[in-house]
Amino acid sequence: MSSGLIVSSIATALVGGTAVLIAATGELIVEKTGVYNLGIEGVMLVGALAAFATGQSTGSWVVGLVAGAAVGAVFVLLFAVAVVGFGADMMMAGLALVLLGAGATGAAGSEYLGVAPSTDIPTWHIPGLSDIPYVGPAFFEQLSVGYLALLLPVLVWVVLNRSRWGLNLQAVGENPVAADMIGIHVKRKRVSAIVIGGAFAGLAGGVVSLGVVHQWAYGVTGGQGWIALAIVIFAGWRPFGVIAGAWLFGGLATVGNIGQALGWQIPSQFFSALPYLGSVVILIAVAVLRRRRRGLPPWPAALGQAFVRG
Repeated sequence: MSSGLIVSSIATALVGGTAVLIAATGELIVEKTGVYNLGIEGVMLVGALAAFATGQSTGSWVVGLVAGAAVGAVFVLLFAVAVVGFGADMMMAGLALVLLGAGATGAAGSEYLGVAPSTDIPTWHIPGLSDIPYVGPAFFEQLSVGYLALLLPVLVWVVLNRSRWGLNLQAVGENPVAADMIGIHVKRKRVSAIVIGGAFAGLAGGVVSLGVVHQWAYGVTGGQGWIALAIVIFAGWRPFGVIAGAWLFGGLATVGNIGQALGWQIPSQFFSALPYLGSVVILIAVAVLRRRRRGLPPWPAALGQAFVRG
């Protein structure tokens, strides 16, 4: 395998993992409060369309990404009201969000099909570092938001473990009844986390349409919302583990390009399914390892539990 192919494959893997890294970081925040949102895929789709449409009308990818994040945050309020406000089943509410997102973007996005983007996310070359042989082009010639995506898990770790807001948020996910008794507004914490997670997912969708695919198409996110859910589990609900999971997903998604370049006689459908197949295998392996260790489960103790005061 040539060095050029290796460098380009690593660079592509990092780009491919950027959106799912952002979405998974947002979902981590949500699940730390005891809520899981299966509707990330739908939120990403809505964010992807909002970002692309706004980018087309304003000519600014920055405004487009802001719009994607804002629309994602607003869209996920439907889930928050159903789950936190009315105690609806989290799984059913999340699946409804996926279907609603797919249907809404399918109807509203038809005029943008096949339209060339008027703006897209630029690639930043870090002076000096990008000139390092092999390493530089692979790691330091990335999408501008890619560097931000790497900082997000670090910032989330700091907020969760070094701020009162983050510690209270985690208390809600561990024992909402006890948190309520000491004066923490459980429902407010959960709604705020859901909205933040929705903003992250909407931003991730915008990265897909404006930075990775460079167009709008039905189902443009390609199931990355589901991968984000798997990455949170793979990471053991730890922010730094999310980075490793996202890069692993990006690497699996790049295997097809390597195979095509090397002339492997393997159907392209296998390479398309590899990231999702790999995610399932990895989750099974992680579950087996955790069962053998027989330690405390890594997920928040109240994950999936509705909270009714009194």
